[in-house]
Amino acid sequence: MEMQEKLSHLQKEYVVTMDVENDKAGNLITETTLRSCQESLAQLQEKQDKCCKDSKEETQKIEDADKKLKFLKYESLHDNNDHTMTSEDVDSMEIQTVSEQTTKIDELVNKVLHLEITMASQIALIERTKTESNDLHVKISILEDEKANLTTDKQNLFVRVEELEEQLGKLQNLHREVEKQNRSLQAQLAEAHSCYDQLCERLKPDNHTVKHVTFADEKESNGSTQEIADTEAHWEKDEKFNWQKMLLNGVEDREQVLLKEYIAILRSYKDLKKKYDDRVGGFEIELQMNGLRGAIAKRDAEIRYLHQKLNLFTDEKKIAEPGYVVKKVRKSKSRTGIPLREIIFGTKPKKHRTSVFSCIQSHKYEAMKAGSSS
Repeated sequence: MEMQEKLSHLQKEYVVTMDVENDKAGNLITETTLRSCQESLAQLQEKQDKCCKDSKEETQKIEDADKKLKFLKYESLHDNNDHTMTSEDVDSMEIQTVSEQTTKIDELVNKVLHLEITMASQIALIERTKTESNDLHVKISILEDEKANLTTDKQNLFVRVEELEEQLGKLQNLHREVEKQNRSLQAQLAEAHSCYDQLCERLKPDNHTVKHVTFADEKESNGSTQEIADTEAHWEKDEKFNWQKMLLNGVEDREQVLLKEYIAILRSYKDLKKKYDDRVGGFEIELQMNGLRGAIAKRDAEIRYLHQKLNLFTDEKKIAEPGYVVKKVRKSKSRTGIPLREIIFGTKPKKHRTSVFSCIQSHKYEAMKAGSSS
């Protein structure tokens, strides 16, 4: 009996000890999880800031590298262009160069449009990440404030922590998507910058090429140089030059003229695209307004129909009531005794026919009538 009592006492103490240890372990797990959530969120915020900072630094590095490559390329082109060329060679190279530049500009425009769409998507994704991160911070703060009240309800606290962990996992996946798209954007921007710099490099050496190219005919060379100077002055004065006329002035002018005209067309295209977007928005608003007008007209017709039905129901209810007397409409007559219809429409009143006995006095007529009856 004593051994059984000791065993029972030890079992009770063990159960109490296990309950206390389980409570401590639950509190420790909760605090560790919340601390881990805070640290992860802080790391995410630091990564986001670092990502923006790195993006700016990489952009600056790309610009510096482009400038250096641009200078080196200019120097190499400057040195290689100090030789004599014939006008036919220049013409053949010019046609190929203009065709290549047109293709490169088309590629650059497509890249820029694609970058605009991708950048808009990236901005929306970053805003979503910020919103969800702020929401998670608020929920964690609320949970920290309510932690003292939830000490006795361990199950509820554990469930809420699991929900926050799930939300944190989604936020981490979203942040990884932001970083992935940021790297893709950086690569696309670098490619677009490289394409743009190549186009700029093709224009800048051309201005110096004019000084180093020697034509077979000296007169044509002098005339072409003078025309190029006049062309540059005309461009500075007015951008809307006559490019068809300029194509006939010189070989080197042709490439710059076409590129200038192409840039003007691109600007017009952007303006037309903006106007088209505004017009599409206005058209959608007009469609919505027409739909609202139709709905309002339909609702007005229903309201009028209900009013008519209500009036008819009210009249029927009054007629069904006892003692209801229908009022007869009196015909209007004139003071002269002539109906108004005859006065309005100009109908003459009918004359009474005169009897053959109208000339006989009334008392004699009565006597004759009495004698005939006897």
